[in-house]
Amino acid sequence: MNDSERYANAFDTLPALADVVCRLIQEVEVLKVMLKSRGVWNVDEYRRTMEEVVIQDHSAHHFPHRRRPYSCSAANCGVSVGAERW
Repeated sequence: MNDSERYANAFDTLPALADVVCRLIQEVEVLKVMLKSRGVWNVDEYRRTMEEVVIQDHSAHHFPHRRRPYSCSAANCGVSVGAERW
């Protein structure tokens, strides 16, 4: 299953959603390894920034994740039928 199929089917079943979450965790871990290898990973800065984002999201009204620049939708992530990436 490619990423666009995984994304399109993410909410069909609990196992499908778990598959997407697992893939996203893998993506984050790869990025962390890349940042560490370049000497630019700072765990304290990451935690501080993550706390700020969580607080801002929880302070926002409905659907704060849709206003985030990292949100993924068909419109801003290039999802299309048969696409290899989303």
